[in-house]
Amino acid sequence: NVAIGDTALATATTQSFNVAVGSGALNAAASDENVAVGYRAGAATSSSGANTYIGYQAGVANTTGQNTGVGNNVLAANQTGTNNTAIGIKAMQANVDGDNNVAIGHSALYNMDPSGNVDMYNVALGYQASFGCTTGVQNTSIGGDALFSDDTGSGSVAIGYKSLYAQNPSGTTDMLNVAVGKSAGVAVTTGVRNVFIGEAAGDQCTTGDSLT
Repeated sequence: NVAIGDTALATATTQSFNVAVGSGALNAAASDENVAVGYRAGAATSSSGANTYIGYQAGVANTTGQNTGVGNNVLAANQTGTNNTAIGIKAMQANVDGDNNVAIGHSALYNMDPSGNVDMYNVALGYQASFGCTTGVQNTSIGGDALFSDDTGSGSVAIGYKSLYAQNPSGTTDMLNVAVGKSAGVAVTTGVRNVFIGEAAGDQCTTGDSLT
């Protein structure tokens, strides 16, 4: 083990292969193979190992394992969520229990927070990509503000700046929309099974279904 900083790796007794650098980093560690660099990074990590947290309070509330977080306050609320990768300031900051997600970019998947451990399989790449998602699953958003508003919708693909920006169904819904291009499907709110390809494609569609 390597511990550098006030109370870094403070409670470790028989644990092995941990690296804690920063005040309070891995403070409660009771598992192996964790790396935490930054003030209180991975501070609550206890029951499972193989976490990597780099940044101010990255993974500060985490108790379980197999997460990677790089950036200030990344995965900050995570407790039992596993197999998540979050890179960028505040990426997946609100997640507590969600599993199997990738968020890369400032505030990507910021609000995601399912009830209990759920395999989410969301991928968000870009500034505030899938920012509003809380319980939606199996979404892919690539680009700044892509799929920004969607809270509970699932199964959509948004590639391009502000693609599917306004999509936001009432309640849990398989949206199954595909939008590729800057502002493609930007105005869609509750429409489902649409395909829009090209800059501003379908930018007047709000509630229509099965349009191409």
